[in-house]
Amino acid sequence: MSVERSVFSDNSELAMFLRKNYGMEDCFVLKIDEGSANCYKIENKGGSFFLKDFQKKFDRCSIEREIEVCKLVRDIGVPTSEFIAGLDNKYVFEYNGHCFHLQKFIEGYMFAGNDFNDEVLYESAELLGKINLGLANIDFLPEGFPDKWFEDWTIEKSLKKHKDILESIKASKRTTEEKEKIIEACQEKINLLKAYGEDHLKYKNLKTVNSHGDYNRLQLLCDIAKNKINAVIDFSGAASVRAVWEIIRSYSYGAKECINGSNIDLIKFKEYIEKYLKYGKLDLFDISNMAGFYYYNLLRSTYGLNSENRNLNDLAIWRTGLCKYLSESYNDIDLYLFNEFRGSVG
Repeated sequence: MSVERSVFSDNSELAMFLRKNYGMEDCFVLKIDEGSANCYKIENKGGSFFLKDFQKKFDRCSIEREIEVCKLVRDIGVPTSEFIAGLDNKYVFEYNGHCFHLQKFIEGYMFAGNDFNDEVLYESAELLGKINLGLANIDFLPEGFPDKWFEDWTIEKSLKKHKDILESIKASKRTTEEKEKIIEACQEKINLLKAYGEDHLKYKNLKTVNSHGDYNRLQLLCDIAKNKINAVIDFSGAASVRAVWEIIRSYSYGAKECINGSNIDLIKFKEYIEKYLKYGKLDLFDISNMAGFYYYNLLRSTYGLNSENRNLNDLAIWRTGLCKYLSESYNDIDLYLFNEFRGSVG
């Protein structure tokens, strides 16, 4: 579900935009209700296309960066978007305060949360490794977890953020049922924060890689008949991130056993990491702190808790369940991974 209202009042206004900037006539427009942006499938005699209306937080520079990133990962064999230039040979257009780009439409099925079969799950790990390899030598991506992100954090600051959200939810006009779920999640996070005792600054030493930035099932278009991934899409958030964060996060969003936010299959997760390592690189410190860092990341995050978007509320509640599970298991997971990969990585 999109988080911002479309800047087009109707399809005729959108058709005018396409005619003016791309010379496209007689277009059939279909709104796509997946993801956080307003997106459209466009069909005319020239073929099928995908138009993306970016949220206001994205500027022209970041969108042009995505186009360059997609070219680099295509060069290493990752199937991804091919962008269409407009009449003036530009790839990005602005309209009513939003930026847009057009790309060839890619057919594919988008799996629901935690519904990957094993073939797609493991292929997604290999593609993530390829992405990190293909982007290894660039220096123009923003930092996803700069040192300041670690250094400025305190338990007290996170407690205040969660308590403020808790009070906001209590005073809101949501239904009693909606309030109860989010209040329960906030209170769970507050209890976990009070008990947190790790030295989070050690996670600054985790390996940083250039990557997708939001690698999960929403960014993978699949052929379910062949159990294959047709394309990795939406590199608009490409950034330099801690490698282990995107590995374990993508696994937890796709693997069936994580559907209730309360289980990681250690054998399957080990294989997921091994598939990633066919192209990506990690050392033993990375691998043996993977679950601990993910727990820390989830613990401090308030993403979705105070949103008006009910889908984001549900995601926040699921993430809280995973956070609770990791609070009790991250040490065991990291010890298991340490023992399994000791001797095979540096």
